[in-house]
Amino acid sequence: MPQDSDDPKNLGECVPQAATLIFHLDHAGRYTSVTTTRDDLLHVPRESIVGRTPAELIPPDLAAKTMDAHARALAGESSAFCYELD
Repeated sequence: MPQDSDDPKNLGECVPQAATLIFHLDHAGRYTSVTTTRDDLLHVPRESIVGRTPAELIPPDLAAKTMDAHARALAGESSAFCYELD
């Protein structure tokens, strides 16, 4: 049976060598999963991310950008951006 490529559980197969963080949010804007090949890139333990919102974890300006990208994705638009945390 083919796998659903939009299923966040399959994202780990897409980025096996990339130093990338992929966060999946539900419709309410809460993190439901984190995909990374390098846990050292996370500023907090993975377990403390799931179930929380961007506003609870990152600076307000980045949380606003995250939620804007999330709203665009829910509207069917392309949405991605990059940022660095100090």
